[in-house]
Amino acid sequence: MPSTKSVNGINFQVAAFTNLSHDHLDYHNTFKEYATAKKKLFDRLDNDACAVINADDEQAKYIALDCTARTIDFSLSRDITYPVNLVSNTSEGLIIEIDGVTFETSLVGTFNAYNVTQAVLICKVLGYEFTTIARALKSATGAAGRLERVSVDNNDNLPQVFVDYAHTPDALKNVLQTLSEIKGTNQKLMVVFGCGGDRDKTKRPKMAAIAEEWADKIIVTSDNPRSEDPEAIIDEIMQGFKETGNVQKVTNRQKAIEEAIAGADEHAIILIAGKGHETYQEINGKRHDFDDREVAQQALSNQKGGEVN
Repeated sequence: MPSTKSVNGINFQVAAFTNLSHDHLDYHNTFKEYATAKKKLFDRLDNDACAVINADDEQAKYIALDCTARTIDFSLSRDITYPVNLVSNTSEGLIIEIDGVTFETSLVGTFNAYNVTQAVLICKVLGYEFTTIARALKSATGAAGRLERVSVDNNDNLPQVFVDYAHTPDALKNVLQTLSEIKGTNQKLMVVFGCGGDRDKTKRPKMAAIAEEWADKIIVTSDNPRSEDPEAIIDEIMQGFKETGNVQKVTNRQKAIEEAIAGADEHAIILIAGKGHETYQEINGKRHDFDDREVAQQALSNQKGGEVN
């Protein structure tokens, strides 16, 4: 979260409130300070601006309290400014209906349903028609490394693999909960994750506890160990597990990803968490070329006995 002074002097035409979580408390110290900082954006909107508000978040009313701009609030559970209906939420993507218009996207998960709805309403405020937005959305891809699907040609009989930047307890919980919601009856959820070195050590056992709550199988590996001993980081993560029967330690991240995919079938969903879009791994002050997506794609290709295109 940038300094609240970094946007001084900018007149925003549209501002959007998605949600409020604990992700930036290392900067804002308390949840109240964080909410107050985010609220300032909406307090400063001009009368001719517009605020798009996710009314399902507990802080929505507080954020919009002193906002004098035109407000469009929305909810996935009740009709407010626009009726929004989450028609389908599967591992193949989302189908959302807004004011009678259907929007399809390859993005997955309830949190992306909120993000997509908000993006659609922002575009509407900026003058685009819903039908035009729907056509554009259908071919749009999500942000790199944010629940990004990794696949190869003819993905039949292979696990579904997603890469995500989740490297905090809240983020890991959100992504695992999302995948848990969309997995089929016979599908198993596997997660490969680690924790960065030279960063908040208190989150390490917390992330283990979250992984244990939501995943059927867990591989703990290295993230960006930086100047720390990767094995020592993993040992601190392991302290957060109550049971370790479904937990495996594989320090080498490439081997961890390869083993996860090699040991899974078409009924598995695999989340590779922590690095997302990053194309390096930082070890002892040096950055080495490493991309979770490339490693995963090669591992999937090896399962098919083919080459990566």
